[in-house]
Amino acid sequence: MSAALVFAACSAPLQAGEPSRLVPDWLGEARIAGAELFSEMTAGEIAKNLKALADQNVTVIEADSDLSRLLSEKEFENEISLMRRYSEAAHQLGMKVVWYYPALEVLTPNAKATKNSMYQTHPDWVQRGLDGRPNVFMGDRRHKKRVHWVDPGTESAWMSPHSGYAEEFIERIKRMAATGIDGIWLDVPIYNDIAVAWADSHPAAAAKFQADVGFPIPKSVDWNDSVWRRWIAWRHQEITNFVLRARDAARSVANDIPLVVETVTLDYDSATMLGLDGTTMKQEAGVIQVWEADAVSDRTGMREAKPDDWISLIGMFKFAKAASGKKPSWMFTYGKEPDDALLVMAEALATGNHPYETKIPLMTTTVGPAYRKRMFSWIKREQQRLFDSQSLAKVAVYYSPESRDYLDRSAGSGLFANTKSKDPLWWSSEQEDSVYGRTYLAEYRGIIKWLANNHIPFDIIARPDAAELSRYQTIIAPSLGAILDEDASLLDEYVTAGGDLIVTGARPAMLDEFGNERREAALKSLPLRQAAETPDITSSVPGAKRVVHILELLGKTYLASDGSAAGRSINEIIGQSVHSGVTTTADKSVHMELRRSGNEILLHLINPERLWNKKAPASRTVTVSVEIPADAVVTGVELTSPEPGRKLASRQLRATDAFAQAPPTTRAGKRLSEKAAKKSRTLRSETTGSIPVSRRTRSKATGQVNDEGPAKSASLPYQMDGNRVVIQVPLEGYEMVVISTTAR
Repeated sequence: MSAALVFAACSAPLQAGEPSRLVPDWLGEARIAGAELFSEMTAGEIAKNLKALADQNVTVIEADSDLSRLLSEKEFENEISLMRRYSEAAHQLGMKVVWYYPALEVLTPNAKATKNSMYQTHPDWVQRGLDGRPNVFMGDRRHKKRVHWVDPGTESAWMSPHSGYAEEFIERIKRMAATGIDGIWLDVPIYNDIAVAWADSHPAAAAKFQADVGFPIPKSVDWNDSVWRRWIAWRHQEITNFVLRARDAARSVANDIPLVVETVTLDYDSATMLGLDGTTMKQEAGVIQVWEADAVSDRTGMREAKPDDWISLIGMFKFAKAASGKKPSWMFTYGKEPDDALLVMAEALATGNHPYETKIPLMTTTVGPAYRKRMFSWIKREQQRLFDSQSLAKVAVYYSPESRDYLDRSAGSGLFANTKSKDPLWWSSEQEDSVYGRTYLAEYRGIIKWLANNHIPFDIIARPDAAELSRYQTIIAPSLGAILDEDASLLDEYVTAGGDLIVTGARPAMLDEFGNERREAALKSLPLRQAAETPDITSSVPGAKRVVHILELLGKTYLASDGSAAGRSINEIIGQSVHSGVTTTADKSVHMELRRSGNEILLHLINPERLWNKKAPASRTVTVSVEIPADAVVTGVELTSPEPGRKLASRQLRATDAFAQAPPTTRAGKRLSEKAAKKSRTLRSETTGSIPVSRRTRSKATGQVNDEGPAKSASLPYQMDGNRVVIQVPLEGYEMVVISTTAR
C-alpha cells in the first residue's frame, strides 16, 4: 500500500517552533516526575528528595502532599508552609514545582469512625446523580480494583462545582498561588461516575441550567430529548468554566502561574459521561493539560496489549497534542518495566508530548531511577528536535467532540479494544466498553489504524481554525455526524481553497452542536450519497478539488477485521487523495512519525510488536525511503535513540555494509541506470561534501553504534534516488533518524 502512495514533499522549509505566549516557556521544556511529600519533612529530607530527582534530569516536579484529604485550617496552613519550603529549595537547583490539588474529590480516611467526614459535614456540597443520590462512596476491596487511590474505610466525596465547596476551593487556590510554587496541578475535574451516573443534579446546578438554557434539568437519560442533549453540552462547559475560574483566581495573586489540568478523558467516549472535554481549553491562556492516557492493565501496563490496543494509544497521544493547540502537552507514560515503558514514552515523544515518567498505577513512583535518568538525559540532549519540530504530515484526521457525544451516546468507554483478560486489574471486562462496538470512535480509530498501518504520516485536528486546516492537502472526517455551523463553514472554505475533504458515514453534518437535526447538511461542499453509487464526488463549489463521501463505515470495519478487504476498499476510494512522504519495508505494526526541525528531517520509528508477539525478533533492519524537498540536499543521516547503546549484531552490520556498497536502487528494489547511479554518487560526494559510501571507513559507513554514554547513536549510510533518500535502519524498540539537509 505505502509504496503506491508517493507525492511531492513540501518544499518550503519549516521554521523552528516559537515558544507559546499563552503559557510560560518552562512548560515547554518539561521532564516531569512526581514526589510524595509530607508537611513534617525536614530541610534535610527535602534536600535528599530533590537531589535524587535532579540526578535523574527531572526539570518539573509534581509535588503530591496531603491535599487529597479533608484538612482543617491548621492542617492546610502546614501544607502551605511545606509548599514554600519545598519550592524554595527546588528553585535553588533550577527545578520547577507544580503542586497537586484534587479539583473535586475529597478523601476522609477512617470515615466510619469519625463524624467529621466531608459528606457528613457538608452533605449539601456533593454532586448528585440524576436520581438525586450523593456522589460518595467508601473504599473497599471491591472498589480497590478500580479505585486504587481510595483505601478501604476511606470516604471519597465528589464535590459539586456549583456548591459552597467552590468558594472554599477558590480561596485555597489563591493561598497556594502566593507560596512561590510555579504551577498548580488540578486533578481530574470531572462529574465522577463511580457512585452515581450523570452527575450533577445538585440544586445549584439545576438552577444554573434553568437560568442558562431556560429548561429544567432532565430527570432521566433520553437521547431523543433535545433538553437532555443540551444538558450534555452544558456539563462540558461548566467543567471548563470551573477550571477557568480557578485559573483566574490563581493569576489574581501570581500573574504568571499556570494551571496544569490532569485530563483523564482523551479521544474516547468517557468524556461524555464525565463532562471533561479536553478540546474546550485548546485556546485558553494560562492552562495546559497533562493527559492521563491509561494502560490496558493497572498491573502490567501495556505489556499485554494487542495491536488495536496500541492503535488506540497512538490515537490518544496524537489527540492530546491536537487538543493542546500551540501550548505544550504533557503526557503520563505509564510503564511496568523499562522495555514496555520505553515504547510508551517513545509514542509520547514522537507525537510531541512531554513525558511524565511513572510506574503503573501510581504517580510518585518510577520504573527505575536508572531508566528515568537514561530517558531524561536523552530527551535533554534532543529537546529541540523533539519539541521545537513540526509535523510534515499532509493528511489530517478531523476529531469531532459533538459526533462522539451524539453518535456514541456514552454506551461504553471505548478506551481500548481488547476486553478479554484474566487480569483482575484489566481496564475493562465488559464487551460494550470495547472500541469495536462504538460508532463514531470505531470509525475514527479505524481510519487512524489504516493510516498508521500504511505508514502514512498524519495528524489529528480538533477544533481547528482556518490556518490549521490550510496546512493539510487532505482532511479525513470519520463519521462526521454532528458539527457546529462555524466549523462546517471552515471546512467548506478549506475545500474552496483547494483542499481534499473525505467524509464517512450515512448522514454527515446533519446534526448541530447540540445533536439537533438540521433540515440540510451544514457542509455545503459535500453532496450526500443516498445509496451505493460511486463515492468519488467532485464538489460544485468553485475552485474545489476532490470531495468524497463514503456512505459506509469502512474504518470501523477495518478496525475490527484482519484489515485486508476493508483496507483495499479504503485504498481504492481515497488512496489517490492521501499523500505520503515515506515508503518502507517495515511491518505494519511499526509506527512512524515524520517531522522537521530547521534543516533536519526527523523520522521516528516505534516497534511494539514484541508486546503481543514474543517470537518477533528483538531487532531488525528496515529500509525507509523519505522524500526530500526539491531545494534541499542531504548532507548526512544519523540514528539516535534512548535505548542502551550497544554494537549492532553482526548480521545487521553485514546487511548495512551490503547496502552501503550497493548501487542506488529504487524503492521497488530495481537497479537504477548507470547514469542515474553516477549522478547520485556525484551528488553525494561533491555537492554535500560527504565521502562516497564505498570509501567510508567501517565506523562511519556501517552504522556501528557509539557505546559512549547511556543512549545509542550512529552514523547511517544512505543512497539518493531522485528526490528521495533511502536508508536502512537497524530497528529495535525506538529509533529517531535525523536527516540533515542544506540548501541546494
